[in-house]
Amino acid sequence: MLVEERTIKSSGSAAGTACAPAPVPVSEKDQREILDIYEKLRSADAKLVGPDGKTDVLPNNVYSFLCRLLAELKAGNSVTILQSKAQLTTVEASKLLGMSRQHLVSLLESNVIPFHKVGTHRRLYARDVLAYKVKRDTDRRKTTKGCTTKCPMILTPDNEYTAVLDACVLLPMPLCDTLLRLAEEPSLYRPLWSTTTLEEIRRNLAVKLHRTPEQCERRITAMRSAFPESEIVVPDELLHGFDCVGDVNDRHVLGAAVRGSAHVIVTNNVRDFPPECLRRFDLLCHTPDEFLIHQFHIGPDEVLSKLDEQAANVGKDRISIANHLGIICPEFAKLVLERSA
Repeated sequence: MLVEERTIKSSGSAAGTACAPAPVPVSEKDQREILDIYEKLRSADAKLVGPDGKTDVLPNNVYSFLCRLLAELKAGNSVTILQSKAQLTTVEASKLLGMSRQHLVSLLESNVIPFHKVGTHRRLYARDVLAYKVKRDTDRRKTTKGCTTKCPMILTPDNEYTAVLDACVLLPMPLCDTLLRLAEEPSLYRPLWSTTTLEEIRRNLAVKLHRTPEQCERRITAMRSAFPESEIVVPDELLHGFDCVGDVNDRHVLGAAVRGSAHVIVTNNVRDFPPECLRRFDLLCHTPDEFLIHQFHIGPDEVLSKLDEQAANVGKDRISIANHLGIICPEFAKLVLERSA
């Protein structure tokens, strides 16, 4: 083995050329030591060092896994670790898939996802649930890719459509009531919102609608209680990654959509979410009118039934509710009134 040293003299010197002295020989002993160091570096194991100085050697696959895990956590993403052979209840599996238990059971009965029984109870292997989730999410992205808000039927009972609701559509009580009733069992979609959205609702209820602190708290508590999995925390350090939204105060909405793997943002402020920005994240942006029209096309009878329940709850009829909604959602209200004639 030879070590060659090359020195480049400054261009301002008389030589101005590379000077290559004769190779320096390396002894056999040095060669063996260098090779030994190389082999140790190449085959060295990663180690986990605890606060007490205790070390544990990590296999390469575990080290790679921890690197990926830390990267996800650093990015602010939540992580769930499951053994592939772990057995899940239908409740646990439905939460993992972000769908209602009722819909999951229908998939099991249709043999879409394998399951077995322990006594009289259904059980699913985590590997089968995750395999279905990967296939479903892939198909879902293909379905919505390139679609505009004018697509006649984006929503289907099979894709568990997920929507992030902006504060402006959750503040007016009649519209909020309608949107959230459609997300109750039997649900037509899964609602999401950011923690900041709930704070905006609380603030605007007090400032704009002059509600008491007790009334504000009652609204927020009711939403959290009815939809405990809908709230998405978007860390401030992640907001800079959504700078394609010009108004910094709107970035939490996009952040919630991305973190919640949503398909659409429902807002009155569509212009605040540029199409080129949404395309980066495979997202749509609908007005509440457009969103409710899609809901109606998917399940007109279910929508009308929920409107009847909403009306009965306040001692009115469906037409009265439609007229109230018509102020913000005129085309949807028109559909309802035509169907109710």
